[in-house]
Amino acid sequence: MITVSNFQLIFKELDQLLHDKRWSGSLILMGSSGLVAKNISDRATVDVDIAFPKLNSVLKEAANLVSHKFHLPHDWLNDAGASFAKQLPDGWQDRSQNILNGKALTIAVLNLDDLIKLKCLAYFDRQKDSDLMDLISLNPNSSQLASAEKWMLQIREPEESSTDIKKFFAQMTQELKNATR
Repeated sequence: MITVSNFQLIFKELDQLLHDKRWSGSLILMGSSGLVAKNISDRATVDVDIAFPKLNSVLKEAANLVSHKFHLPHDWLNDAGASFAKQLPDGWQDRSQNILNGKALTIAVLNLDDLIKLKCLAYFDRQKDSDLMDLISLNPNSSQLASAEKWMLQIREPEESSTDIKKFFAQMTQELKNATR
């Protein structure tokens, strides 16, 4: 599991392996791992979702070595959710915030507003308690929720009812209020 307490160790190990391979670059994190990286949530996660770039063979090989050392799943570092980040408003990469600068690797995390948008989308699609818990940790204000709702209304297919999205946000806003009491 990846937690606030071992996040830095895991990525320092990854950084050293990439440095040894003479590879350098940046990763932009999203999802629950972004919340862990920013110390917004102390909830453990099994993986790290990369918004950018697509993982190449060097990154995959180094991540595999890290998985053995820290007893993580072989796919702990993945880019499966990157397609969601591409739907964010233009400039999301520029808005991301650096959290770790290593010898070879720079780690950034989506900014708070973009994390909120993607967590709202995940909760809408999956209705998982873990996504709600992440939203509670993010503690979005009414302006951030309104922005996320507007964005979701823009990106969803026309056949998805705007009524469903609006109802979802009304319900979620109430759930968030109840959780913070």
